[in-house]
Amino acid sequence: VGLYREYKDLSSLVTKFFGKLPDFMYPGGFFFSSFGQISTATGRMSCSRPNSQQLPKSVTKIIVPRDNYIEIDADFSQIEYRTMTALAMEAHLIEQFRDPDSDFHTIMASVMYQVQYASVTPEMRSSAKSFNFGIPYGMGLKSLSILLFGDSTQEHVEKAKELYELYFKDQQNIRKFFDRAKETASVYKFNKTYFNRVRAYSFVDAEGNFSEAKKAMALRQAGNFIIQGSSADIFKIAVARNFSFIRRNKLFGKILITNMVHDEMLFEVDCNCINVKKADRKS
Repeated sequence: VGLYREYKDLSSLVTKFFGKLPDFMYPGGFFFSSFGQISTATGRMSCSRPNSQQLPKSVTKIIVPRDNYIEIDADFSQIEYRTMTALAMEAHLIEQFRDPDSDFHTIMASVMYQVQYASVTPEMRSSAKSFNFGIPYGMGLKSLSILLFGDSTQEHVEKAKELYELYFKDQQNIRKFFDRAKETASVYKFNKTYFNRVRAYSFVDAEGNFSEAKKAMALRQAGNFIIQGSSADIFKIAVARNFSFIRRNKLFGKILITNMVHDEMLFEVDCNCINVKKADRKS
């Protein structure tokens, strides 16, 4: 099995990347991916030819900047959790996020277990992290139980329910946010991001009949779409602003946007444009 797995990894590396490299390689050793702005349901940009968001380390290691250039990676810190907190107007979490070094999983563990931020244990943070990943995606109690305990026995489902109530105990605005998102999707069959981009839902199956399963799926997606969709909009605005800055200041050739991965941008920057010592000290 180990050898077969290694073979599959190398085979997909050849077929998906190195074998097609001549098709998307530009003169000078550059390759640029193609990004789709409206090809995903949530609004996140998709990436293809090649899908550089999924390149393995064996490939990213050999991608280097030109001589006298430096690579800069700029990303949003926990953008979706910050977006959720802002949209729900949860005041005490907004205050916590004013500290740029705050870790959301630790914040939520502090809320769930009613302990100080500094007193959160790794086990507490791990439980909170499971909820942070699960709840925005509309996970039910059984799914949360499997995520937390590895199974969905009655005992563990009850334990997951207790933790669920603790999770929302001191963040009622976030609970109301998800309830409103589900209600809007149920009544109007669509949701909007903060920037008014719409996602419509269908509650009928392929034969045109009402489907309870499709409705349930839409209600699970509702809150996640608003959060992830608004975050995607924020990121796209950032990309546009960065490109406008480069164009406005005639920096083509000096600053190059080389890649985008969900909520981060990669740049190749001429060292003459920046204070290299200052940049190195900050890194």
